[in-house]
Amino acid sequence: TMPPSSACKLPAIKSTMTRGRSYGGSKHPPDEELASWKKRNNVDPGARVFVVEPQGHYPALRKALRARGWVDNTDPQSAHCFNLKWTFRPNKIDYKSLRPGQVVNHFQKSFELCTKEGLGRHLRSAHWYGESKADAFFPRCYDLSVELEDFVSDWRVSCAAAVLERACAGHPDFVTRVELAVRVCTAFLEHKNVLCGDPENEAVAGEDLDAMAAWDEALLSAEEWCILDGQEPGDRASDREPPKTEHLQRLLMSVREVHSQSGVDGSANGWIVKPAGKSRGRGIRCFARLSEILEYTQRGEEQWVVQKYIERPLTVLDRKFDIRQYVLVTSWNPLTIWFYNSSYLRFCAVPFDMDDLSDKFAHL
Repeated sequence: TMPPSSACKLPAIKSTMTRGRSYGGSKHPPDEELASWKKRNNVDPGARVFVVEPQGHYPALRKALRARGWVDNTDPQSAHCFNLKWTFRPNKIDYKSLRPGQVVNHFQKSFELCTKEGLGRHLRSAHWYGESKADAFFPRCYDLSVELEDFVSDWRVSCAAAVLERACAGHPDFVTRVELAVRVCTAFLEHKNVLCGDPENEAVAGEDLDAMAAWDEALLSAEEWCILDGQEPGDRASDREPPKTEHLQRLLMSVREVHSQSGVDGSANGWIVKPAGKSRGRGIRCFARLSEILEYTQRGEEQWVVQKYIERPLTVLDRKFDIRQYVLVTSWNPLTIWFYNSSYLRFCAVPFDMDDLSDKFAHL
């Protein structure tokens, strides 16, 4: 039990701790400032007050709140006079000064999940906190500002496998490109230690390659990588026979078994490139060539993510679609999520076609 003398000191200690504290430019606690604001503006003491920033935005939200009896605070100087604050940017919220009963529409550091770069990074680390593995439901994704080398290595394997898949399907290609694809896939399997045992792999099996992190760097020359990328035509010499289809099929099967998420891969080697912090499809493009991806993403100061494109998506009437389901997260501890009863589907305007990655109306 606390001695009486100590108990008597508590109010003084509390007063000392709060004296001079700043509440976003005001020395009055937000609850006192809100009560004072209501009195100055002839607002009922029991009324709920909302602030929307920037002013004039979100007209539907304003209309809905007013219809429910809420009062709109349009004074930019009364920063803490609200029960609800709705703002476009989280940096407009002073989280440290929020009081019980005040609600804002952004969790602190919400950008960690609400940007494409943050979402991808945290999904990849989710396995540290549970049994969930992002590879089971999230196409592999790279932040090009820090994971460019990892992406390039992945692209090279995916491209080589795509060349083999086209060759196995009987699509004509340059012999040189198919041979280069065989070399890349064989080297990849060598470093994964799962060579399929085909005698034709022995020529590459003993090569002294770099560590797995850079297994592909010295594998081909710059010109050969350009041929694999489709920038150079290669050689369709008539005096050279292409590799046997049976060998290509076995090699391709081994790569698909080992390569991450082979279920989303295909013969086009499509990738989708997105600005990390934008929405509504702005800046999103689809590519197959590495040279085009690098040229597009190395302009300006934008941060980019690149993600493996699902080449065999579920379609309705030959059109891609996505499902829009609205949710409201009211707490993260404990996690509380409210689902809106209805959802809707958004369809692409034109039929899906992997042969034309430039048509955004078929892919977005």
